Amino acid sequence: MQYNDDDSLIAFANAYNLGTQEYVDWFNEVNLPVYTQLVDSLLDWVAAGLYGIVRPQLSSGRFKTLGPLNTASLNTVVLNESKKLSKFVVTSVSDDVFQRVITWHFFKGDGKYFTIDWLKRRIYRFLYGTNGTDAVAPYTNQISVEFGIANQINVTIVSGLRVLTQSATLNSLYKDRAKQGFVMNGRCLNQGSSTFFTSTEPAFARIFKEAVDCGVLEMPFQYSVVVVIGA
Repeated sequence: MQYNDDDSLIAFANAYNLGTQEYVDWFNEVNLPVYTQLVDSLLDWVAAGLYGIVRPQLSSGRFKTLGPLNTASLNTVVLNESKKLSKFVVTSVSDDVFQRVITWHFFKGDGKYFTIDWLKRRIYRFLYGTNGTDAVAPYTNQISVEFGIANQINVTIVSGLRVLTQSATLNSLYKDRAKQGFVMNGRCLNQGSSTFFTSTEPAFARIFKEAVDCGVLEMPFQYSVVVVIGA
């Protein structure tokens, strides 16, 4: 072919191909879509460019509006005046928390239909999935989900579990057969014995609450979600 005998051109082509191959190898090794393995600015760039999500900021509270009826004491706010008060601290989000937020939005393994189990699995994954990785829940007893009035969902990260060991049920038996219910006239009506097993608060429980309160974690729009820690 023409110019095959041109040493300078051949050297240029080889150098160009070598440099291009290095870029290709780097892209293959870094595996950009796998955000759970990225950190710092590269994580921000991939999250914004591939997933359309930017690193959020969390706060420890919400705005309180003064002005509407029953939000302020009489003669403390000028008529038709409205004020917004805030008592919260804005904090930056670490790579680990940011990756958990991305997983909350883009993890597809739970399906598309909202159920209590669906929500509890997502909460468990946020609490225990290091760097946004999947965390399989052996049980979710520590996460309580209840429906309140006006489409409110109450999520409670409970501080422990109380187990009934004896009750006022006549002749009832427990795992320990020595602990029978009671004999006639041996207990008061509705009297019982129980044991409380304390649970360790998950390290990311408070961050989860802040993320929900700030609207960082999307929830079904039909519901308002209230998170309580340690009840």
